[in-house]
Amino acid sequence: MPASNAKVTLTATVKAGTVEKTKTFTLNLVVDVVDAAYALESGESLNGFTLTGVIGKIDDAYSEQYGNITVTIVIDNRVNQPIQCFRLKGEGCDTLAVGDKITVTGNIVNYNGTIEFNSGCTLDAKTTATAEEIAIAKFAFVELAKQVTENFTLPEGITWTVKEGTAITIDGVNATVVRGDADATVVITGTLNGHTRDFTVVVKATDGGSVEPPLPDGPAHAGTEADPYTVADALLVAGKLANKEYSAKVYILGTVVSIGRVGSYYSNLYIVDTLGDADQLLVYSANLGDGIEVVLFYGYLTNYNGTLEVSSNSGDYTYMEEVTRGTSTITVDEASSANAQVVELSAESGTNGTTFTFKVPSK
Repeated sequence: MPASNAKVTLTATVKAGTVEKTKTFTLNLVVDVVDAAYALESGESLNGFTLTGVIGKIDDAYSEQYGNITVTIVIDNRVNQPIQCFRLKGEGCDTLAVGDKITVTGNIVNYNGTIEFNSGCTLDAKTTATAEEIAIAKFAFVELAKQVTENFTLPEGITWTVKEGTAITIDGVNATVVRGDADATVVITGTLNGHTRDFTVVVKATDGGSVEPPLPDGPAHAGTEADPYTVADALLVAGKLANKEYSAKVYILGTVVSIGRVGSYYSNLYIVDTLGDADQLLVYSANLGDGIEVVLFYGYLTNYNGTLEVSSNSGDYTYMEEVTRGTSTITVDEASSANAQVVELSAESGTNGTTFTFKVPSK
């Protein structure tokens, strides 16, 4: 074995008579599992590994229906290399909480930039973490605002310093912002028990600055049940979110143009404002409401690795509700027949409740 992780290519050649076939195989020689996992290209995997770490985040709460939970763990206090346990199953999953120390076995994959045990991973054991391990695991998921325009307060219990930039000064947990006529990037370092994380914060230019074009206007609707977002509104709001950031829970009205899977819940739906629109919004999954004509969605908008979508958040799933279409009355002249030709039509279209009348010529 090498002293460190290595990726090697093996070439096998088989010859039978005058026919010769060659095939190459790529192998990961793993010394440090976490480093090897973070060296994976998107879609690559390490199969059949076991890791022990402290839960720092519950991504999706335990589902009674499916018997799984999604959590992210920190291994050996490595705050910059967390590993997600996607749809983790096993005895005790229903009681897992932040701060639990768990052992997980499964296949590790780079899923569009997220390093995770993929679906099918199992909980092998749960033990007690130390107070320091729990604090460090929580530290791995501390977030700062990506953009600021005014002074702000940093989380307590962490030592904060400015690593790069001059537009922010720090005194304890108090951050003072100095805005100029151009955006300024500042790198802030947080340290806890010798473990560090860097955070990039952009101090936005003053109102007189002109280094960036103005952002588009906000959504045209409120995102409430009475005034739901359109698909265009939702794409606008989600497009302003940072990667894996979630909006507040909102209502979105749209027309379903495709459904990936139908079962006890829908998954991979696409909705539009008007049939034929090029701009589509992904609804990752949603529980069924009453009826099947479900076009009003209640969920969270997110930017998931560049995909703008409606999603669940920490076990709070998107809900789909039926839109009441209403009924219309059609009045037909008594002399008509099943195959009669219409000669007079009061209107070709109308809103719910519109009465349409038409006549046909008598024989």
